[in-house]
Amino acid sequence: FKSIVKYSLYFAAAVYILKLIGIDPGPILAGAGIVGIAIGFGAQNLINDVVCGFFILFENYYLVGDYIEAGKVEERHVEGTVEAIELRTTHIRHPDGQLQIIRNGEIGAIVNYSKQYTYAKVEVPIPAHARLEEVYALIDQIGKQFQAECADVIEPTQVDGLENMGDDNLVLRTLTRVKPGKHLNTQRLLRAKLKQAFDLQLSDRPESQKTLI
Repeated sequence: FKSIVKYSLYFAAAVYILKLIGIDPGPILAGAGIVGIAIGFGAQNLINDVVCGFFILFENYYLVGDYIEAGKVEERHVEGTVEAIELRTTHIRHPDGQLQIIRNGEIGAIVNYSKQYTYAKVEVPIPAHARLEEVYALIDQIGKQFQAECADVIEPTQVDGLENMGDDNLVLRTLTRVKPGKHLNTQRLLRAKLKQAFDLQLSDRPESQKTLI
């Protein structure tokens, strides 16, 4: 919206200045229109970017401050916090600090992690011989404790299922419903919490019984 206002003010100011110095802006605007038509044939990307910018602004696909993941741009996914939305471009700050300036026409499919809630996804590797019922019970206990300690957690951590099976280990996938945009930090905290809990569980057992993880 700010971009629209800015360019509209520039245009109005230019017309006003021309009138002040005694120049009729009509012929200039007419000539500019003809030139614009000619240029337009070679400016399809520009037009596409502006049209996509209008849709983004007026349909609220994402807002400044939202954490989003965009479709592939130059064969790579773009993600981060939206810092600015212009008519032609969107500025996205990656978690590592890089500012990514993406043409609106290139953004494609959008995943918005800042609408209502999102999920923190954590994979938990365990030995293939682990007792799954004990692991599930421990994760359930940790999930409830974690919700009580972390204000960003909306619902306790749940085991979503067995993600992978190998000869030596299994991988469990867990999901934790959290506040918008809080999934990355929650994932880091939960990994540390799970590691501490598993280590503590094993330290209380005799060597011959250490089969949980």
